Amino acid sequence: MSITAKIQKPIERISQCDIFKDVDVVEYVKETEGKVIVSTLHFPMVICLNQDCDLNSDFRDKQEEHSNKNCRLLHLIVAPIFNFDEFLKGEHWGDLFMVAPHMKRKDTAVKKIMNNDDPRFRGCKLNCVKACS
Repeated sequence: MSITAKIQKPIERISQCDIFKDVDVVEYVKETEGKVIVSTLHFPMVICLNQDCDLNSDFRDKQEEHSNKNCRLLHLIVAPIFNFDEFLKGEHWGDLFMVAPHMKRKDTAVKKIMNNDDPRFRGCKLNCVKACS
């Protein structure tokens, strides 16, 4: 059996599961002595988790000249994507958290992750990532 897909025109908007490179996410904002301090977290890659219908409504609403703005999204929901080898070394969070224990591909827990049998993780092979900038 073979699986085929129709070739579609490129979509001009953000879609669910789009991958973005080099993203800074606001961790917190505070005011100190009259100055606004914004702390950000940097992620090498993130994936968009918003539902595609909401992203489409947001895009469509922004195209309308006299929009009532009731379909606009306040923000994108993203989750970090980690390199699997860095994950195995426990270094995937960088300086944000302590280094996790080193794991090996032959470990049962790692095999469950690789087979997508662990609900906390989703593994996928990205041989050629063409991410948005």
